[in-house]
Amino acid sequence: MHRIISLLIGVLTTVLVSSAQKAAIERVEAVPFEVIPAADRRVDLNQEPCALVHVEVLANDVIFEGNVIGPVVRAGGEYRVFLSPGSKFLRIKSESFLPLMIEFPDYGIKGVQPNGVYSIILSLPVLQTPAITKTGMLSVNYEPAGASITINGISYGKTPSTIANLSVGSHPVTISADGYTPAYLTAIITENRLAELTGALVLQPADIQPAAPPIYEQVNYYYIYQDYSTGKFGYKEYGEIVIPAEFDMAGNFSEGLAPVSVYGRWGFIDKIGELVIPAEFDIAEPFSEGLAKVRLNGKWGYIDKTGKIVIPAEFERGTNFSEGLAAVKLKDKWGYIDKTGQLVIPYKFDGAFDFDNDGKALVGKKGHFFYIDRKGKKKR
Repeated sequence: MHRIISLLIGVLTTVLVSSAQKAAIERVEAVPFEVIPAADRRVDLNQEPCALVHVEVLANDVIFEGNVIGPVVRAGGEYRVFLSPGSKFLRIKSESFLPLMIEFPDYGIKGVQPNGVYSIILSLPVLQTPAITKTGMLSVNYEPAGASITINGISYGKTPSTIANLSVGSHPVTISADGYTPAYLTAIITENRLAELTGALVLQPADIQPAAPPIYEQVNYYYIYQDYSTGKFGYKEYGEIVIPAEFDMAGNFSEGLAPVSVYGRWGFIDKIGELVIPAEFDIAEPFSEGLAKVRLNGKWGYIDKTGKIVIPAEFERGTNFSEGLAAVKLKDKWGYIDKTGQLVIPYKFDGAFDFDNDGKALVGKKGHFFYIDRKGKKKR
């Protein structure tokens, strides 16, 4: 019997492994001239400054193991992982590809350094295993019994009730009943946990009109959802599907367009779901001030809303446009360009960030941080 069970486990493991895909390690390197923004710096349990690792991979379900400090931050197709100084490895796991072990010494890095910045770039085959959405449960126990429960604009029955398979994250919840003032709540769902909402609605005097719903039920807002059966992504509004789930990955709408991934390449759709900018980029990020940052052949550039590349993809990194300027990195130095691609502040900084509404931007040089104005001059 033990031999049969072992054989079955072996067969199952082989099937699971063969169904996953192998991620290719394109690059693992230190980024010596990039600095961690002061607001993002972390320390480990010994109060030692952490190192920051940028991990670029087109997958939604990535888990990082090792001396990871604090939550991992995701921005577009990049994960930002903070490691305790001296760490020599980072284990990367996902439902979309086979587990990876990054041994930093194999790439000439003896151990990550305090406040050091590192880059890991992974690539996947065109066809990816559908991501598995993490879910939790919600118990709603509100008086009076029989009150209606609405979550994300969708009816979920009457109180008291326990709702399963809600995706991890925050969900707007409305509890309502005739003669009572509705309760507008937010449920925070965590993986494999039971969240609870308890309380009682307040009786409403006959001469008082029903309370107006909160602003999130009045605005025109598309949010991303996933079809569990296919692993694909689409968009809903008020709980109703407005764009079917037919994309490998999806980003938020900005300025009327949203970045989406189709067969491993990125383009943009409009609010009726039509692909108005072809999926021909490595990565694409939402529009800002009429331009969107895209990566092509490993370099970053900017396109307009017609999909035309208005600033060639020639930069190592870049930020979104803010106050008419974007910070870009070339040959390990940062400078600023305008919307024509003209360099207006020379490449002379080790780190650079967005301009704010006051016309100043934080930059780093030789380990020191200070603000500059739109002409690149230091502000006091």
